[in-house]
Amino acid sequence: MIKISYKTYAIALTLFSFAVGNYGLAAIIQGAVPVLVLLYPLTMVLILLGFLNNFFGGKRVVYTSTVLFTGLFSLYATVTSTFKLAVPAVDNVLAKVNFLPVPADFCMAKLCSSRIRTRNCVNILCEKGK
Repeated sequence: MIKISYKTYAIALTLFSFAVGNYGLAAIIQGAVPVLVLLYPLTMVLILLGFLNNFFGGKRVVYTSTVLFTGLFSLYATVTSTFKLAVPAVDNVLAKVNFLPVPADFCMAKLCSSRIRTRNCVNILCEKGK
C-alpha cells in the first residue's frame, strides 16, 4: 500500500472538493442518473433474489436469467432516457410483456416484470423437479 502523508492527503481532498464544488452538484447528479437507471433495477432484483434464495434452492439459472432480463431492460431504459432514443419494435414488445397495471413511464414496471419472470422461472423449475 502506498503511504501518503496527511498533508498530501489533505491538499488532494481539498482540491478535489473544490473541483466538485465548482463543477456543480446539478451537473454531477445529471451525470449519475444514467448509471443509477442502469444499476437500480439490477440491485433490487439481486436483493429480492437473495431473500428468495431458499425458495428456489439457489439455482444459478434463476439468478442468471433474472439478472440477464433485468439488465437488458435496464440497459434499454438507460439508452432511451439518456439519448432520447427509442426503438418502436422494442417498445411494442415491452408493451406486450409489461401487463402490470402501472403507468408506462414508471421505471419500477421493469423491476416488477423481472419479478414476474423470476416467479415464472421458479415455477417452471419447481415443476421440472417433481
